Amino acid sequence: MIFAFCEIQLFLTLQQYFILQLKLNFMKRVTSITLTFIAILSFVGVFNVNAQQPCNPPQPTGEAGLSPDWTKLNCIYKNTSYSEVIEIENLSDVDGNNIDSLRLDSISVIAPSDTLDDIADYSGPPDGITYETSNGTPVNTWGPGETGCVSLSGTTNELSGNYQLGIWVTIWIEGLGEFSGEANELAEQFGANADFSYYLKVRDQGDPCDSVYTGIRETSSSQGGNLTSSVSPNPFSQSSQVTVYTEDPAEYELTLHNMLGEEVRDRSLDLRHGENKFELERGELSSGIYLMNLTSQEADQTISKRVVIGSN
Repeated sequence: MIFAFCEIQLFLTLQQYFILQLKLNFMKRVTSITLTFIAILSFVGVFNVNAQQPCNPPQPTGEAGLSPDWTKLNCIYKNTSYSEVIEIENLSDVDGNNIDSLRLDSISVIAPSDTLDDIADYSGPPDGITYETSNGTPVNTWGPGETGCVSLSGTTNELSGNYQLGIWVTIWIEGLGEFSGEANELAEQFGANADFSYYLKVRDQGDPCDSVYTGIRETSSSQGGNLTSSVSPNPFSQSSQVTVYTEDPAEYELTLHNMLGEEVRDRSLDLRHGENKFELERGELSSGIYLMNLTSQEADQTISKRVVIGSN
């Protein structure tokens, strides 16, 4: 009787042992599958406890636009590692219509058909400088009044000057629909109280980080009357139109000097009263920065303009 009871106890003990082993094996399998799943998610970026944002969006201020003021942004010194953050605050509405969302599509050059403003020397981020938004990609979407940020980094050896950024976006406006274009132009189009113009400053080592690049100075001197000029497009690759306005008709001499101060072009012009236009051809000139001087001994007038010739 006792022997039979012991057999029953042994059987129950072995049964419990095998059940326990099955549970342990099941838990090991579940744990292994879970860890593998987490590893896969981490690899594709869906779940990563160690992931860090390139930048952290600021608290809303109620003032749409970009900050800090570009004039206070650190300069990009040639062949030196650069890192900076631009903060973005989205509009809440335009012309009484609520903003649904705004998507940053890219930061690149100003459209070739557009003319750079007076602050800019070049278009787009300098080569070697890249960006990503707070989600780790170049593209991001923000809701009405929401804030975001763009992290800039890299190294460049581009020409010194101010680089105007083309900030290309798609905006959805309730009741009006979808609009795509350069952010500042869209803001002006809808009469929004926001400035999305922005510039990066590239400088040579040792140069001051001023908002105006003074590597070549543009000057204007006039004793007998007004003399103004413009060059468009600038930069250009083949030719550009020079427009000169003068109140003193006279013979003028146009000269072009390279960065070494060498005269590379000389031409005489007979300018009439008012607006005068003529073509400036690239010809044999290589890519680079030139100083165009327009001088009249007769009218006692001189004007200098910086001209940039890009690659073919």
